[in-house]
Amino acid sequence: LIFSTVVVTVEAVAAGVKAGADPDLLIEFLNGALGRNFVTAQTFPNAILPGKFGRGNLSIVLKDTDLFADMCR
Repeated sequence: LIFSTVVVTVEAVAAGVKAGADPDLLIEFLNGALGRNFVTAQTFPNAILPGKFGRGNLSIVLKDTDLFADMCR
């Protein structure tokens, strides 16, 4: 679920920035409204906006996605 939230939030913020919104103000707006989630409250301010990308481990995301897809099949 968290990875889905990351993807949707990144897409929404990218659309807002493309439309001319300041990314910091956009995140502040989302956090003051119903759009607040872990990604807007933690990931964007602490990692994405300042450009502090760590060495993420996508293998966990891929493992969980594969397990979910297998279960659905």
